[in-house]
This record gives sequence, C-alpha cells and structure tokens, in this order.
Amino acid sequence: MGRIVTFHGIDHKAGVSQTALGTAESLTENYPYLKVLLIHMEGRSGREYAPQIRESLETVRPYLLDRVLDGQEVGEKAQYKGNLYVIGGDENPGSAEGYLPDMAQYMLDEFAQHFDVVLCDSGSEIEHAMALGALFSADRLYFVLSQSEVCFRRAEWLTPLYEKLDLAEERFVLCRCDKNSPFTAGYAAKRLETDADNIFSVRASKRNSDAEIENRSLYSYRESTYRKDIDAVAEDIVRAFELARDGKEKKWFRRNSVSARR
Repeated sequence: MGRIVTFHGIDHKAGVSQTALGTAESLTENYPYLKVLLIHMEGRSGREYAPQIRESLETVRPYLLDRVLDGQEVGEKAQYKGNLYVIGGDENPGSAEGYLPDMAQYMLDEFAQHFDVVLCDSGSEIEHAMALGALFSADRLYFVLSQSEVCFRRAEWLTPLYEKLDLAEERFVLCRCDKNSPFTAGYAAKRLETDADNIFSVRASKRNSDAEIENRSLYSYRESTYRKDIDAVAEDIVRAFELARDGKEKKWFRRNSVSARR
C-alpha cells in the first residue's frame, strides 16, 4: 500500500504547486524504483508548470461518483515522464461544487494501491472538498508558507481549525527564502510552536519568472541550491516511510542530506 503525502499552502502565493511538483520530480529522479503519482486536488490544472499533463480530475470525476475507479488503468494514462504520473485539477468555473471530501478519500485510497507514493497538491483553499479530503487522507502533511507576516498570522489563525480536524503530524516548508529576511527557519519554529527539525527552508530561485514564462518546474532548471532544498523534503518522505533501498540510493541519501535548520 502506497503512502499519501499532502502539500497545503497557508496562502495562495506560498509556492505549494512548485514545491509539490519539485518534490515529485526529486523522488522519481533520485529514487527511480519508486512509482510516484502527483494529483492537483483543487481548481488549478497544474499545467502552468507541467503542460504535458494528460489526465485531470474532470475526467476522473465520473468514476468517483459511481465508485468504479480503476486506479491502475487511470494511473497509467496519467504518465508524465518515466516513473512520474500527474493528474491535473478541475479548473472549470464552479467545479468545486461537484466534489465531496469522501470522493477524494476514495480516490486516494484506490491510487495508493498502485503507487508507492501519492503526492497531493491541495492548494490553499481548505473549503474545496477535494483539498479537504486530501488533508484527511494524508499519512504525512506539509504546510507551505512564505516569509511574510501575513502568512504567519494566517497560519496561527488556522491552527485551531487544523487541530480540530485531527490531521496527520505536520511539517512546514518555508518557500522562497531570503537569508536577509527576519522570518528564518528558527523564527518559524518558535512562531509555529514546533521543533526546528519540522521546518524545511527552500531558498529563492533565480528562475521564478522563467518558470512562469516557459511553463516549467523550478526543479527542472537544475539550480543546485534550489534542488538541494527540495531534495531534503523528498528525503524526509523516504525516511519517514522507510522507502530507501540498499546500495546506490542510500549513498545518495548520505551525500545529499541537508539540515532543515538554516
């Protein structure tokens, strides 16, 4: 049975889509024995950075309504490259009303039978039924934040709600990090009342504008600092679920291990 990992943005510009896609690419590039599915669980198609996506929630939805989803068949149609598979979100206006949280849970459980890791980009709209279902279903949860007071205040405001939902143990990804910002990983740990090891810093990429113009993932530019930080998130997933194999992969593990404290 595969593991379900959900990325959720504290606000809509935190960088959750690039983080989820980059982590998926890191997993499949550095752990080629893993079969990974990335699903965009809300109203964005995901094609902003991955235009080759062939499947979407829109095409999957009829199978969810009747509970007749064949995870293997639909999953194979979603092949993106190599051992990475991607399903885009349903971006049709008003489409959110056509989904329920239990549809997400049913879908993710079905796909988890055929993939080693199922990654969910749940956007930042917790009121979207599929995003909420992805939060409920997660075996591991990463909240994505930006270095801003507005984002941290929203995280604090949402904390009581997340606690009531009784979600999986959470980690935090601090995106587009500027070393001169006062919102360091250490500050984030204190502000969010969590251990420093639960904070992952992803340094700002010089290719942000290029990625938007060229419809590419930031990870694909092979920018060493950015890739190193995303690799640390992927490594955290592999370690958490004991997915590493002996040999070459474990050597990569030791060589690229990065502390979350920056």
